[in-house]
Formats: sequence, C-alpha cells, structure tokens
Amino acid sequence: MAQDGITGDILASKHIFQETVEDYKELLRAMMNTGYPRPHFAVIDGRNGIERVIQSFYSIPVQMCQAHKIATVDRYLLKYPRRESYRELKHITHEMVLTDKLTFIWMLKEFRVKYMNDFEAKTLNPKTLRYHATHPRLHQAFKSLLRDMDRLFICHDFLQTI
Repeated sequence: MAQDGITGDILASKHIFQETVEDYKELLRAMMNTGYPRPHFAVIDGRNGIERVIQSFYSIPVQMCQAHKIATVDRYLLKYPRRESYRELKHITHEMVLTDKLTFIWMLKEFRVKYMNDFEAKTLNPKTLRYHATHPRLHQAFKSLLRDMDRLFICHDFLQTI
C-alpha cells in the first residue's frame, strides 16, 4: 500500500504476496496514474532493490523505516541481553524515534567511547590461532546503525521545510 504520510490518503493499493521488485513497480505505476502530486520522500522497510525502483519512478530521497531498523538491531542484540553495552545500545536505538539525527549521532558517539573496551575486546580462536571480536553482535548492530544513518532521518529534513 502506498499512503500519504501526512493526510493518510491511500495513493495505491495492491495485494503483495512476496514483495518482489515487480510488485513494487506495479504499485508505483498505479500510484503515478492517480494524478496525485509527486511525493517528497518515501519510507521503505529496507528490502534490497526497492530504493532503486522508487528512484527510477521518482527522483526523491528514500528513508529506511525506523521501526524496521530497531527490529534489526534488536535481533543482533538479543531479546534479553545480559551485557550492559547491549542493553544500552538497544535503549539508544529505541530512542531514535524520539530524537533527531544530530542528537542520535551524538548518543552513538558517546556510547562508542563509553564501551570502547567491549568494542576492542578480542578472543583467540585456539584452532586457527586468530583473534576475533569478543562481542560480534555489538559490532554488527552498531555498524548497521552507522551504515544506514543517512537514510534514517530523511523525514525530519522534509518536515523542517514545511
């Protein structure tokens, strides 16, 4: 379903079984035929290839859904993490929806400094005699947030111009 985020108007609707790129193309074609004005930005769940499809129809910025990013980080850090650093990163991630980009970046930088020891901890694998990160889930979750930072707050840029 394509919906106007401000008015709540349904712009186009299609039953999608597997969320293929072709399904999204068909939905976007239907949306263009409604005569509705060009959107200012789009919000997607992060599925590969969808951003390119949207930008082939409309030259607009595409935001990753913050709720989907939170769910991704939660999967990395487990449902009930025991480590304090995991719990705090989960908390910071959940705060994303209540803050702006600059504040969120600042919180992540402060977190990185506070838990530097967890990031730098290495464990020796006795079979391969190679070191690997002791807390790889922490690394993966943190990198996931940094990788998508430019795509998490696009709506804020638009709403500031209204």
